[in-house]
Amino acid sequence: MTCGKGKPLLFLLALTLVSLPQFAVAQTPYVGSESGSFTLSLTSATTAHANATATGSDNFGSFTSVITADLDLSNPSLNIVSNGTFDRTYVDGTIFGTFTGTLSPTSATTATFTLPFLVTGGTGHFAGITGSGLEEGNATFTGPLRADFTSSFRATVVPEPGTLALLAGSLFTGSLMSLRRRRHR
Repeated sequence: MTCGKGKPLLFLLALTLVSLPQFAVAQTPYVGSESGSFTLSLTSATTAHANATATGSDNFGSFTSVITADLDLSNPSLNIVSNGTFDRTYVDGTIFGTFTGTLSPTSATTATFTLPFLVTGGTGHFAGITGSGLEEGNATFTGPLRADFTSSFRATVVPEPGTLALLAGSLFTGSLMSLRRRRHR
């Protein structure tokens, strides 16, 4: 079987397009740390709502965070964290997500926390990003309803597949232009 002019190029293009879904699910590490403070607002005798702000950095750059969560304080040795949300804002976009977890008092003024989280999307450079990870840290209470915290997180995220589709379109257009030039020679 012989291939006419341009057919090897079209074969390579088809092979590239078929393999693009594998690249679309390529996982990227998302590792960093943040520090900030949170305040608690009691919503009942055994529940509270937390509002936090933080600054940090990770492999995507420096960011500022806005964080909210609810806490179940009914068990003094293990507070349950639920309905958590975070927005990490970078120069070129925002990553946002949800979390749950635990806050475990280690003394009258300190606690550790473990927060499994989901990256549910983003804006700008991070549009469509998804993933999951774990954030762990320490809190030091500076008052009855206020604390400072430091934490580190690690996750695996998947960039938005549309970016790779745009690349595929560019490859296809470039291949067609190359094919046309060869036919007109």
